[in-house]
Amino acid sequence: MSSSLVWFRRDLRVHDHPALWQAMSEGTAFALFVLDSHLLGAPTTGPRRVRFLLESLRQLRERLGQLGVPLLVREGPPEHWVPEVARTLGVVAVHVTADFTPYSRRRDGRVARNLESAGVRFVRHHGALLAPWAWPKVAEAARLPSFTSFYRAVRSATVGHPLGPPPPQRTPGVPADPVPSPASFGADIRLPAGIEPGEMAARARLDRFASERLARYVEARNSLDVDATSGLSQDLHFGLLSPREVAVRCPSAPFVRQLWWREYAHFVLWHRPDLTTRPYRLEFERLPWRQDRASFERWRKGETGFPMVDAAMRELAATGRMPNRLRMLTASFLTKDLLVDWRWGMAHFLHELVDGDVANNTFGWQWAASLGVDAASPFRAFSPARHLERFDPHRDYVRRWLPELCDGSDAYPSPIVDHQEAARRARELWRAAAVGENAC
Repeated sequence: MSSSLVWFRRDLRVHDHPALWQAMSEGTAFALFVLDSHLLGAPTTGPRRVRFLLESLRQLRERLGQLGVPLLVREGPPEHWVPEVARTLGVVAVHVTADFTPYSRRRDGRVARNLESAGVRFVRHHGALLAPWAWPKVAEAARLPSFTSFYRAVRSATVGHPLGPPPPQRTPGVPADPVPSPASFGADIRLPAGIEPGEMAARARLDRFASERLARYVEARNSLDVDATSGLSQDLHFGLLSPREVAVRCPSAPFVRQLWWREYAHFVLWHRPDLTTRPYRLEFERLPWRQDRASFERWRKGETGFPMVDAAMRELAATGRMPNRLRMLTASFLTKDLLVDWRWGMAHFLHELVDGDVANNTFGWQWAASLGVDAASPFRAFSPARHLERFDPHRDYVRRWLPELCDGSDAYPSPIVDHQEAARRARELWRAAAVGENAC
């Protein structure tokens, strides 16, 4: 009987895992996870996300063990370790869940070539997104469809029904490897309550959302309490849950539409991998970004003098989480009010967020800065004061994160800018860039 290897990446689950099912149906299955130094050592990979990954990986090891599948763990370049482990085990195929980021496509290409030269099949399966096979055809990457056009093309796609775990196999005579401790990667940091790592915790969150919160999703989606929303973003990023199962379990049209927005972000980055460093709307490359480190540091530390912005940035620093509504506000503030380069903010978010995702983060920053496809109006700058009045009228959120506002001290800083004047200036600069004028 032949044997196969499942190379886990951003699919740390045993439920609804087509690659695992296929490998176990072909004979004896082994599992592999490679601690990729290119990702774990990147300046945009923060310690909370590393800890969440390693703790989830430890639980995956246990879950796979219950299925008789040993998990092997290696550290280093995947293009070396995947073929090497495949050769050592004598497998005939390596099965993976397809990934869509620019780096993963380059990485998988290198691994596939090395495996093919050794006569080992490299087999991709869907499972990270809802329906990439239904994405609309694109004739020109410089003219991508809007979300509305994308959504019309994909929303009727048949995503199928989620799979349960495969039946157990007879355990092969290869022991599972231990998973390194977070401390060994400099990630001995506390995770916030409410996002416990691992597949079982993610499934419990899904159960709670589907049974208790889904009916209130429309009114709660802009809540500043991250626990009032689905709370599933890190679970989708690491593949603790499949988007297919989330969509089937939570069949609310407004919520499923948000899953398609997530898909759209990956669709955009698939066609335009350069968007991590340059705007989709190239006319805005001429914007005169300020390389103002002092203003950036005040924004990063939550010391701008705008309570809603500062509370959000302090929550991010303390927990690695931020409500989506405030991600848009803080990104708009950095780029429109302070005119600080959007790439600085994008990198900071990616480092801090537990759910930091290259496609979603890139899309979100280009949207808020009015640089991307289907982005916010170039003449719009989010108002911190209006957000405060609309979304935190009783000041519960800002009091939680800005105690100096409540203690009567003079410690809280004055506003770093006049928002009205900054918004007017931003509108002029974006207008000038859009028509090709000198934006300086």
